[in-house]
Amino acid sequence: MLQFIFRKIKNQRWLAGVLLIGNILLVSLTALNPLYTQAILQRTMTRRMETYLEENNVSPGQFSIRQSPSLQRNALISGMPDTIASYEQTVGVPVVSRTAVYSLSSGYTTSDMERSDRSKADIAVASISGLSAHAKIIAGSAAGTEVGADGVIDVIVSEATLIKSRLIMGEVLTFDRFRLPDDQPLRVRIAGVFRNREDDALYWAEAPSSFTQTLFMDDTLFLRLFLEESNAYGISATWYTLFDYTQFKAQDAEQIISATNAFKNSVEKTSGLFFDSVYLRLMKDFLSIGKRVSATLLVLKIPIFVLLAAFIFMVSRQILVLEADTVAAMRSRGASRGQVIGVYTAEFSLIALAAFILGIPLGILWVRVLGASGSFLTFVGRASLPVSLTKRSVLFAVAAATASVPVMVLPLIFMTGASIVTHKQNKARPSRPLWQRLFLDVILLGVSLYALYSFRNQKDYLLPRIQEGSSMDPLLYLSSSLFLLGASLVSLRLLYGVVYLIYRLFRDKWSPALYAAFTRILRARGRQNFIVVFLMMTLSLGVFDASAARTIERNFTANLTYACGTDIVLAERWGSNAEEASADPLTDLTYTEPDFGRYETLEGAESVSRVFRTDSALIRTPEDGDIENVQLMAIETDAFGRTARFDTSLLPQHWYHYLNAIAKKADAVLVSRDLRDTWGYDLGDSILYSLGGDERTYGVIYGFVDYWPGYTDRSHPLIIANLSQTQAIFGILPYEVWIRAKGSNGFIYDFAENNPMRITAFTDLSNLLEERLSDPVILGTFGSLTVGFIVVLVLCGFGFLIYWILSIRERQLMFGIFRAMGMSMREIGTLLFGEHIFLSVLPILFGIVIGRLCARLYMPLIQIAYTEGETLVPLRVVTEAGDLARLIILVGLIILVCILILRFLIRKMKITEALKLGED
Repeated sequence: MLQFIFRKIKNQRWLAGVLLIGNILLVSLTALNPLYTQAILQRTMTRRMETYLEENNVSPGQFSIRQSPSLQRNALISGMPDTIASYEQTVGVPVVSRTAVYSLSSGYTTSDMERSDRSKADIAVASISGLSAHAKIIAGSAAGTEVGADGVIDVIVSEATLIKSRLIMGEVLTFDRFRLPDDQPLRVRIAGVFRNREDDALYWAEAPSSFTQTLFMDDTLFLRLFLEESNAYGISATWYTLFDYTQFKAQDAEQIISATNAFKNSVEKTSGLFFDSVYLRLMKDFLSIGKRVSATLLVLKIPIFVLLAAFIFMVSRQILVLEADTVAAMRSRGASRGQVIGVYTAEFSLIALAAFILGIPLGILWVRVLGASGSFLTFVGRASLPVSLTKRSVLFAVAAATASVPVMVLPLIFMTGASIVTHKQNKARPSRPLWQRLFLDVILLGVSLYALYSFRNQKDYLLPRIQEGSSMDPLLYLSSSLFLLGASLVSLRLLYGVVYLIYRLFRDKWSPALYAAFTRILRARGRQNFIVVFLMMTLSLGVFDASAARTIERNFTANLTYACGTDIVLAERWGSNAEEASADPLTDLTYTEPDFGRYETLEGAESVSRVFRTDSALIRTPEDGDIENVQLMAIETDAFGRTARFDTSLLPQHWYHYLNAIAKKADAVLVSRDLRDTWGYDLGDSILYSLGGDERTYGVIYGFVDYWPGYTDRSHPLIIANLSQTQAIFGILPYEVWIRAKGSNGFIYDFAENNPMRITAFTDLSNLLEERLSDPVILGTFGSLTVGFIVVLVLCGFGFLIYWILSIRERQLMFGIFRAMGMSMREIGTLLFGEHIFLSVLPILFGIVIGRLCARLYMPLIQIAYTEGETLVPLRVVTEAGDLARLIILVGLIILVCILILRFLIRKMKITEALKLGED
């Protein structure tokens, strides 16, 4: 049987090869989802942990257990290392450092030296495990390992302790509160001063400088004296463990969180200790991100999977159509339906198995390539993503390969019910497709539009669920795919209507070749339907992917630009007489303004402006009481207009008109629209506002705005006033410096390095954009859309080529008849060209329209996966002409290549021999 199957594959090797390619793409993209999600999260996990280390100077792989001093808890100390070791094995991540800090309660000491500069100091005796190997003695000697003959123990101190506690080398301190096992008072000698080794950063969970009132004994001696030989004092203990955070795996996050929570509950509830973990907090964020990434990639991949399934169905159907006579003959000769299906199931299973073997490596290659994706169809020199094959990705690949077999076998189920006679009858008189008779296209389109309607009604409810990582209704995930399919099927009816209308209008004027083309198109609908729908879906998906990518990127940029207001925003620390004002209530608080002229001469700055902002202004109303937490923005209208970045389409008029309106009068103000809608203010009304003190001023309302540069918190009203008027009433207050750059923002860093200044707030729009566009959800989206676009082009080329090659081979005899009737080869070319116009160009145009419409309708569904909060500016669906041109050019080139291949096949075809064969 295997020999028979291999012979069948060999006979249809080029179609079998195309079918194999479709299955490989299906398996690779299915395996890609968990692989890419894991890889992108792994990169994000490592990056965020590195950022945490840089910002907090604390290893993100650290956890600690703290025990407050208690005699009852002293019994836990000896067993804690084993308990921690058991937890470390559960986590399964390499440990780079373990440290235990034990300490007695601090107590007063007396010195054996007569010193007038030091009273009884409150100081503690402690030990750190392994201190002798990690401390660099810079003065004196190391700590003693035994009690001296004189009953004194040698200890070491940090530089901070030596200075703050005013200790002297060789000084002996006596703790009257603590006794040794022989009942002698605890006496220690300052034997040495230590400093941490620079290459031992991982050992120091707490820097030596943080121990400002601590004397360190040898750790073994400390435990022997105060725990083993005597148990009279409660010991405080802290155990630090540092996992190698670079070895944390994103796929293990749930297991680590579960194990850590269980260990934390056990330690805190059972033992009464306190557990703290840095990585636990970080990993909980990763889980939420992971759910968002998975959900987003699923939404974007479903249309591609539908298209791949359609492609596999189309190719397998073509194979089965070519072998339909064989199938009918097998049935007529006694083969059961199950036997025929079994033969083809085995054949397609071999193809699926080969696709599984080849698809997983391709999926890994996809991940590595897409790791360099900076945006849609744009690749940068970014390091490749860390990829490791997981059980989940293999299971996904197995599921894809398994699911493709029924798709390939499905056309056979209908064919095996026919004998050789009924097969010939159906071939001669094809009937309308079942989906057209049942209006399944209209039903699919209706279901997709209902899902869209449902989404719009539930948007406010779904948004927080998506942000928390919860799943949505699967119908909403499928809605865009159902729309693409339903709209393509409905458009198929329209397309034939257009073709028939053109045919009827000009049928008396067509040449014989074009007349034959129209006749072929209208009479052979059943054979052409699939390729037409396939082309529509292919182009519409390509347009949808391009629109989705540009919409996400542009709206991210628009929201961040709106929130920042301009390229660079910074605030310096101002000098003030705050201490004098706090001591004397009669003294007014005044500020010393830094030199603003430095910014006006910056070479890289196109323009600069001073902007005063506060969110603690008050609006005084005689009837409704004060309106609190009002935002006040005081600006220099001309400089602000040249410096701020603002999308003028957000307001009814160009925003310069609003600036010009308040520039004419010092007390003119603009206010947010909620003051009109909620509190009833109108144009020309006076508004009394203050900054919370006795000073207050009136403003005359010259306009209402919904949006304004930097106005992000719409829950509180906004007043936009002239800076000169504000400073005249309230004095010169610390303001922000807004800078619009000519090009790169790098000049501001050189300026800050060369000019001593204390920055209290700083925003760099370009850095924010780069950081946010490196978010795993965004990277995963751009990568998925890029893959989808490439797959669309591949499927479009193969699908187009398959149909036309088979169509021309099938019509070889007809071409011979046309030649015998006097039609030239050029006219046959005209016939095929006419068919291309209506079966290729029109579906492409329909596909572009469907794709743009789908993006406009369903992009809000995709967009909520990228929304961390309320969007600041309205969502705009963006379809760049360049992307459409790129898609059309690429598809055109593919079709042109296919036409050249078809032309070669036609020239190679021996039409006269085909005619003779028909006569025979």
